[in-house]
Amino acid sequence: PVTVATYQWAARRPEEAGLGKALLVLDEAHHVPAETWRKPLLMNPWMGVLMLTATAERGDGSTDIYKLAARYRRSYAELVRHGWLAPIRFAVAAVHEPGLAAVLDEEALGAGSWRTYLARAPMRLQEALADHAAVAAAGLAGEGRRVLVFADYVRVAEEVAGLLGAPVIHGGVPVAERRRAARLFETGDARVLVMARAGSEGLDLPAADAAVFMPPLRGRVVLRQRLGRLSRPGKEEALAVFLGLAEQPRTSYARRLCVTASCLAERLVGVARSYGSVIHKYPDLRVLLRRTTLVRGGGE
Repeated sequence: PVTVATYQWAARRPEEAGLGKALLVLDEAHHVPAETWRKPLLMNPWMGVLMLTATAERGDGSTDIYKLAARYRRSYAELVRHGWLAPIRFAVAAVHEPGLAAVLDEEALGAGSWRTYLARAPMRLQEALADHAAVAAAGLAGEGRRVLVFADYVRVAEEVAGLLGAPVIHGGVPVAERRRAARLFETGDARVLVMARAGSEGLDLPAADAAVFMPPLRGRVVLRQRLGRLSRPGKEEALAVFLGLAEQPRTSYARRLCVTASCLAERLVGVARSYGSVIHKYPDLRVLLRRTTLVRGGGE
């Protein structure tokens, strides 16, 4: 028999899950090294453990648990070549929002610490860029694409969804409504789906072939999980669009946040390379939207 369970259930009731006589298969296994799961899930005598993840790295560095097993790796390019994943093209587009760089500088001057700055500035930034994210999504949807928009805050996700008349998924949306939103997107009744962090992982949306990412970049694991929503096979390629400011802030905190198009392009070079892609730069979001057909075939 096969038992499908959440991590919570298997950790609380290992005997019912087949302790001692079952192969334990753990999807999204980058969660396993956390103290919450490593003891209840891995320190029990299963017949074997198979861990699957696209993002083995963790922000806290606690990956020692992987040493308990043999590791089998495949690069993204290999998986694309064999038809398991779709290729992703990366584009960075500059948006002009006069005065926003100065606002980020003002936040930095009053923050006192980097931690305090991180608690305030990113939300201010995304709130100010909500209309640009909506314009980008609408333009890509107008090209016939199915578009995901990723925000980091519920308020911002709701605002972008309201501007577009699009469904939204975040932690405050009931499960039944999340399923309905995903279904509307998959059937094509909604060409744009807006998501906060709750939609970054574990959501299967094969129809998605474009995504809009709002600055700043989150950790590499979150970024790769979000890109994973685009990588489902069955499409010629997908397009990941990253919005960045055209204007450069002056303070060190604001620069460290890396929100300009030029900084984002630099940061994303290595990520794009690992996906077998390069960064295509656009001096203005409107330029990108005029050239989406070129992006499909090569870009700039």
